[in-house]
Amino acid sequence: MATWISLAPMRAAAPSFVLMATWRWRPPPATQAAQGLVVSPNPVQSVLRVTGLSAQSPICLFDAAGRLVYTRPYPGESAVLTLPAELARGFYILRSGTHSQRLLLE
Repeated sequence: MATWISLAPMRAAAPSFVLMATWRWRPPPATQAAQGLVVSPNPVQSVLRVTGLSAQSPICLFDAAGRLVYTRPYPGESAVLTLPAELARGFYILRSGTHSQRLLLE
């Protein structure tokens, strides 16, 4: 990512400067699907399918505050999960190894 920063003097009685920055936005280098972790359906109601799991890594579900709310041992390369009914609606992060995916629970 290229970033340019320049200081330009302002014409004023006292010396002062204006900080000007220009940047270019680039999308992340790899999407979650390209990395292998795929969650469907998303948004989910109670049952979801997860494929492309990291080898020997458990499946962990974190709420928006970062608390671990669900975990399951490594089930193989894919799994069908039934989420606990007591989970509140909202956003969660599903993580397996170094891969993660945002999930909306309806």
